[in-house]
Parts: sequence; structure tokens; C-alpha cells
Amino acid sequence: MKNSNIILIVLDTARAKTVWSMMDRDELPGLEKFATIGTTYRQAFTTSPWTLPSHASLFTGQRSSDHGTHAGTKRFDPSVPSLPELLSEKGYRTVGISGNSWISGEFGFDRGFDNLSMKWDYFWQGRDLSTISNTSGIERLQKILNIVFDHQAPHSIGNALYAKILSNKYDDGAKLTTDRTIKWIRSNNEEPFFYFINYLEPHLPYKPPKEFKNNYDFEKEPEQVNQNPWEYIAGKETMTELDFEILTQLYQAELSYLDSQIDRLYDCLNHSNLLDSTAVFIVGDHGEHIGDHELMDHQYSLHDSLLHVPLIAHYPGQNTSKENNNLVEIRDIYSTSLSLANINIPSYDGISDFDLLDNSSRDAVFGEYRYPQPDMNSLEQSVSDLRDNYRELDQTLRSIRTDNWKLIETEQGETLLYKSTDEFTELSSNYPEIVSKLRDEMEQEGILLNRDEKKDIEISNKNKERLEDLGYI
Repeated sequence: MKNSNIILIVLDTARAKTVWSMMDRDELPGLEKFATIGTTYRQAFTTSPWTLPSHASLFTGQRSSDHGTHAGTKRFDPSVPSLPELLSEKGYRTVGISGNSWISGEFGFDRGFDNLSMKWDYFWQGRDLSTISNTSGIERLQKILNIVFDHQAPHSIGNALYAKILSNKYDDGAKLTTDRTIKWIRSNNEEPFFYFINYLEPHLPYKPPKEFKNNYDFEKEPEQVNQNPWEYIAGKETMTELDFEILTQLYQAELSYLDSQIDRLYDCLNHSNLLDSTAVFIVGDHGEHIGDHELMDHQYSLHDSLLHVPLIAHYPGQNTSKENNNLVEIRDIYSTSLSLANINIPSYDGISDFDLLDNSSRDAVFGEYRYPQPDMNSLEQSVSDLRDNYRELDQTLRSIRTDNWKLIETEQGETLLYKSTDEFTELSSNYPEIVSKLRDEMEQEGILLNRDEKKDIEISNKNKERLEDLGYI
């Protein structure tokens, strides 16, 4: 059997309830094209509520407590081979474009890639010049000389100039990434390949292009609505139901814009006759709170607004639509991709051996929040006049979800039990036997509440700026 090409497309911050409802209203035709020849997994769940640990799960098939990449340990350095590594060893070309600074070489995610580029780059090759700013004296001079005399110097300097001067004058979001992807696909006919994309939309701040924003009637100017999640969470900014309605409209407009680029990718693959030989996974890495549970962004929670994500998969030779309502986890993409590439799943603890092609269902899915992000020191520095009880955010969380129940437990001893269809009515005192059973299942699965030791790493000034713009630090 010929090894399948594999394309992994991450819709950063796409939550299932919004994506599915928009698709049900025929508002996302690009995703619908893939769904028409693919399998729609309506009950897919991420392992963690934010970008860094969830991508580590995609690339290792493990949960946060196994791969060890989270807010306490921000570098991707797993003890298991990553998906790009295994595919590269099998003869795959491994390339990708990331829109999120966490998913970059600086944090170790270039492991196994022939090229992992950032969305603000113009060339595929080139080194990150921002790392120079963290050094001084002899070390700085040495880094400058290494870059100047490196064979990639023209690309490195070109990328830096493009990011600084030109990229913001045009659409520097999903369109630029899609332009580069289409160009690569059309000029690289060697198979097999693994192509990874992290599209940053619909991540905060919500700034959809005008033509998509104009599809909505806003009851007040969107520019008047707060988009700083920490000021709202910390109690400094008061927001109304109308404010969150407007943010939801902006979020939907961002998804519509992103969908237009998914539509272009579909047409490229179709016209290039690659759909029959290519597996395409389109998945959210985590969701978003837009006022849900008195939260914004995607931290400090393990509710379904953050863990329930869209997943659509087209498999080689599939020409009809299927809908799968079984419980699955995004880390199952790792094992399924290896199956498509005829690679045995590594025999390490914690790696998913669940193949999405088998049409099986998990009895339960699990969530972990190993360390708060931003931590309390960062929150104190970014927001003045914090609410009195803000320290309740400083805790790890764990969760289990079955077809019928959802249990969340906190490091500070709180127990929250919900029916899986209603995460707003807390029922733990009514069903102690259910709480006990679900807690036992988490313990047996190794889903723990103890906090890992924090390991600080140095982040370049440029990436600090980008992460601050996204509200991470």
C-alpha cells in the first residue's frame, strides 16, 4: 500500500459549538467541501485548553502529563519520537507554517521538520534574528557573525525585513499562509509529504477583514468592546451580554475568513489531483470562552467551550461524507497518521494507540491543565487593581467526560459535576457515586492534580512581543 500524504491543519482557537452551528447554517462552505468527502467527528476533544500543550499532544499522541510540555515547562522536548520525526525517517518531506509563536523552533517544535516556517516569513529558509536581542557582548557578536556568514544569511535577513516592513501592509494572516502553501504544493510533486499548518484565526484579538466583518450588523461599534481577557477576568473591566454578542460575531467573522482559505486549499488539492492520495486532518487545538463561565480567552478552565473542538478528516480514496459521534481525542491523529504511513506506533507509555479509521469509541476523554497561564505574577504585572479572589485562578485542573457526564476537579479541592449536555448546572452533591466512579477512572488513567515544578526558559524579545499581543504573557 502506497504511503499517504498527510496534511494537518490546525484552526487555532476554533471551538466545536460555533463551527458546527455555522456549518449547520451553511456558513462555512470551505469546511463543508472537506466534510462532503470526509468524516466529521462531532465529539472530538483536545487534551488541554491552550496551544502549547495541545500541539505537543498532536505531535506525540500523549497527554500533557506524559509529554511534559505546558505552562510550567514551555519547551517541547518529549522523550518519544514526534510525528514529523517518524514520518521523516520513513522518507516523508516534512514542512509546515505556523501562525502561533509557541509553535516555533524557539520552543522546540521544529523537531523532525525539514522546514518549519512562521507565517510572517517570506522565505522557507532562514534563522530567527530576534534571538540576538537576548544576548550582549562577545556572545552577541558571535551570533551576529554566525548569521552573517551562514549560507542562509540572505533568507534570514529577507525574512526579518519582510516581517518588519512589508507583511503588515497586506493580509498577513491566513491568506499569506495559504498563498505559500498553494505555491509549495504546486511546485513540489514529490510524494509522500507531511504538511502542517497552524492558522492563527480565530484567536484573540478578533480582527476579521472588512469584507467578512461587514456581513454582521453590530448594535454598537466593535472597537468599543473590550478584547483584553485579563482585565475582564481580573474584575477590572465590566462587560455586558451585548459585548459578548458582538465578540461572538467577530469570532464568527474570523472563522468565515479562515474558511475562505480552507476553500482555496481544497480547490488546490482537487485541481492537483492529490485528494485521492492525501489524508487531510482539520482540527481545532482548543476552543474559546466568550463570556462562558465568566471567562474570556482559553485559560483557567476545562469546560467544553475549551475542550470540545471540531475535527474533519478526509482519508485517501474517501469520496462520501460520514458523521462519527463517538468520543475521540485529538491525540488520536498521531496514531492514525502513523497507520496511514505504514509506521508502527512506538511502544512508549501514554501514546494513543487509537486509530480513527477503526470507527471505535472511547469510553471517556480527559483534560489536563497542568499549570496556570498566565501565572499569577504575570497577571499581577499586566493588570492593576485585581479582584480580591483572583488567586482562585492559580490552580491545576483535571477533567473526565463520558457520553453522559463531565467531572472537573481543581487543585484547591473543588469538585464540579455536570450532565454532559449542560455545564451550567452543578450536580456533585446529588450524585456522589458518579463523582467517585469518575474520579477513580481519572486516577486509573494517570490524570493527576499535582502541579509540576516550573522551569523557566529564555524567550526572545520578538517572540515576547508577539505572545504579549496574543495575550499570553
